[in-house]
Amino acid sequence: MKFNLKSLNLFSFKKFFIKKEKINYDFYPNHIALIEKPHTPYSHYIAMLLSLSVVILLFWSYIGKLDIQAPAIGKLIVSGHSQRIQVYEHSRLMEIHVENGQFVNQGDPLLTLDVLGVDEEIKKLQSQIKITSLLKTRYQALNQNVIPQSLNHYNLLDSKTQQSVVLSYQKEKEEFDSILKGIDTEIEILHKNKALIKKDLNSLIILKNNIEHRFNIIKSLYDKKIISKMEYLENEKELIDINSKIATKTSESSILLSQEKHLQDSLAQTKKKKALEWYDKYKQYENELVTYTQSLNHLQKRQQLKIIKAPVSGTVQQREVHTLGAVLQPSQNLMVIVPETQRNIAEVNILNKDIGFIRKDQKAIVKIDAFPYTRYGTINGKIINIAKDSVQHEQLGLVYPAFIELDEQFIKTENEEYPLTAGMSLVAEIIIDKRRVIDYLLTPIDIYRHEALREK
Repeated sequence: MKFNLKSLNLFSFKKFFIKKEKINYDFYPNHIALIEKPHTPYSHYIAMLLSLSVVILLFWSYIGKLDIQAPAIGKLIVSGHSQRIQVYEHSRLMEIHVENGQFVNQGDPLLTLDVLGVDEEIKKLQSQIKITSLLKTRYQALNQNVIPQSLNHYNLLDSKTQQSVVLSYQKEKEEFDSILKGIDTEIEILHKNKALIKKDLNSLIILKNNIEHRFNIIKSLYDKKIISKMEYLENEKELIDINSKIATKTSESSILLSQEKHLQDSLAQTKKKKALEWYDKYKQYENELVTYTQSLNHLQKRQQLKIIKAPVSGTVQQREVHTLGAVLQPSQNLMVIVPETQRNIAEVNILNKDIGFIRKDQKAIVKIDAFPYTRYGTINGKIINIAKDSVQHEQLGLVYPAFIELDEQFIKTENEEYPLTAGMSLVAEIIIDKRRVIDYLLTPIDIYRHEALREK
């Protein structure tokens, strides 16, 4: 094989052996510089990655939602509330039965007090009730016109009171019967006088008829001039006298009849008046007895307060009395009983600006101040009750109390559970709504759009 030098491209050798001269395209036109010297592909990849990230971020901001939360501070309480033991009225401490931290069952004695003046008032009322019962029974029997022994409540009285009732009833009854008997006696006398007058009147009428008959004969004889005028006048006078006597007796009979009617009316009026008097007194003493009985029941309840008992089973806390014989004032706090079986709930104060968005059964996230949530986590819950009216808070102003039911009664960690205790402070974040992420980004624009070109 022959080597042909002519077949070799000398220019190629020259190009291979001669160092290529570097061309600076920075001074070329832009389109030639971009063609001859393109950018590195990594910049394209980065631009595409950033663009894709922006698209993904916008898509996520549109479909993604964040919770809108309303914070509320408060504390843990037991669902039945701690029972605060207070004094009902002025009293003196006689005995202490419990200590702080001691567990008590419902009905166990806590303190023994001496309620001033109650025993004396009870004795006084019992005496008044006894006297009033006697008077009521007496006037009830008189009003119903029966003997006291026939009344239902007679057997409820003691023997001494029963004897007093019977004696007083008999005395009152005898006095009234004596008055009625006096009126009846007067009426009976009037009846006898009326009978006598009627008898005399009948005799006078018979005599008058006889005198009139004789007078008619005398008159006819006088008219015939057979007898003298003197004899005629004497017979006429006799007739006039008998008529006068008859008129007198008739008048007396009318008077007696009027007197009898008056006595009959007086008798009926006396009975009616006495019956009304007995009825009024019966009702008066009946009402007094009811009043005295109610007062006695009230005093007996006050007497029962001499021994203060535990309203629920639980643990004694915050005992504030220690001195026997100390004088206690009404509504003075003595101690607190924390119920044993009740669950803890969160009592929170909702701000006035948030109350319009909060409803019952809304979810809440509770953070216990004693357990930092970054380490121990939070507790979920839901609102079970919201107050209908606001109350004044010293720091927050007008707030609405609300209660949150907790899903857990303890804080969990990997190795241990910490029980929740009433009185722990907390912050509750109430979830009132959800909002797209993009809405947060567009809010400044929306605010500017609403406030633009507005005259201030």
